[in-house]
Amino acid sequence: MDYRLKHNLTEHIIPLLGRRSPPSLIWTPDTVFVNAKRVLSHRVTVINDKLDIYNDGRVFWASRVTVEANCLLDLHRYPMDSQTCKLVLESYGYTTRHLTYRWRENAVNIIDPNMSQFVLLGKRNLTYDKEYEAGNYRLLEASFTFERRIAVSILQIFFPCIAITCVSWVSLWLHKNCVSARVGIGITTLLTISTIWGSLNRRLPQVSYVKAVDIFFMTSFCFIFMTLLEYTLVLNGKFRMYKNNSFKELRRKKQMRKKFGEVTTPRGILESSYIQSLKSNKDSCNSKFDDKLEENVTICELNESGKFTQYSFVQEGLDDGKEIFPKIDRDLFPYFYKVYPVTGKPSTLDVVSRFLFPFSYICFNLYFWTTYHGQHQSLADESLL
Repeated sequence: MDYRLKHNLTEHIIPLLGRRSPPSLIWTPDTVFVNAKRVLSHRVTVINDKLDIYNDGRVFWASRVTVEANCLLDLHRYPMDSQTCKLVLESYGYTTRHLTYRWRENAVNIIDPNMSQFVLLGKRNLTYDKEYEAGNYRLLEASFTFERRIAVSILQIFFPCIAITCVSWVSLWLHKNCVSARVGIGITTLLTISTIWGSLNRRLPQVSYVKAVDIFFMTSFCFIFMTLLEYTLVLNGKFRMYKNNSFKELRRKKQMRKKFGEVTTPRGILESSYIQSLKSNKDSCNSKFDDKLEENVTICELNESGKFTQYSFVQEGLDDGKEIFPKIDRDLFPYFYKVYPVTGKPSTLDVVSRFLFPFSYICFNLYFWTTYHGQHQSLADESLL
């Protein structure tokens, strides 16, 4: 309102501005955007301003500008976060004694709410005074609440991370003698998840606190690292599963060793008398035998088809009760078994880890999504209030 611009015309005055701006013709408020980083005033094809002067001295001034405002983001719950950005206006030189601002009804209108990464939840207008050294100034604040779209983050961040972690568990189903295969899977998955983690953080603002996505990647990284650590324990520890590992079975085998001086093999227990009877078939096998059990012994057995089956044993310390295993002819096995001699049963630690690792990771995912996504919904509802 400017009483100096009152007139007696029946219609309001629309000055021809041309290349001039309204401040060059009449007095206008020195409005500034407090949190603006860059401001662009449009001048194509002429200055984009509109000025109307009514007969009671009321002035309507509209100007088309583009403002890039500063917004401090809170990324503690990224990518399940909600952000509130503000646009603050005030006078630069006039205090509330000379100039006051107030919002009109429905002053802020959203033309197009569609955004690639966010969903607009709501808007709010505020009016308050702020005291500076020069005096009190009236401020207008428009706040906008956004919610980040989580579907894109699931496809681009969480799904690859979960898939890489599950691939690292494939090594638990490989035999412990497959050293290159198990170590290769572990190192490849470890480097892959580190690359995805680093590329994600390079796209985000640099902050000094831990984000929700960092906790997810860090936990997945630890699961892959523990898979490698578990394999190290398998190689250097004694974790073997026995089919019959009861105390009675072990005591029975020990008693038979002392009584008969037996030779224990994967095919059963061969007593010394049985070994001597099998030695009588040496002419049929065309094999040479040694009389002493302390050296290598070749045994021939007549199977059901009428053919002789030959076994070679290495006798070492029968008095100490050690087990004697047959020599394996690796030329009879496929190529894979020649490279990776798979013998014996899997390690107990491998069998336990096959179920322990996936179960623990599922529990972590349930806790993670329940905690952060639940807080995300509650904070979004509070921001609307």
